[in-house]
Amino acid sequence: MRDSAIVSFQQVSKWQIVDVFTLFDEIDTWLATTMPQATEWIESDLDVRYDAAFMAQVVGCVESEGSLTRLIEASSYEWEQAVNMDF
Repeated sequence: MRDSAIVSFQQVSKWQIVDVFTLFDEIDTWLATTMPQATEWIESDLDVRYDAAFMAQVVGCVESEGSLTRLIEASSYEWEQAVNMDF
């Protein structure tokens, strides 16, 4: 058994990197067209929550307003308050 981890890097060509980024772009495009609300939340840079209460809040917001804009704004405000210790 080793006392420390071993790290190694595989060399890849420029074209392999381009292929990886192309795949990421395709996934982003698919997500934006398939689940626009998920993309809207992800692009807000807020943490993704998976608890039932939050999921119900998201569904209610989307059903009543058609978007998450107000929830994102409120969540961003709450996050900023917490980070700045503004309570």
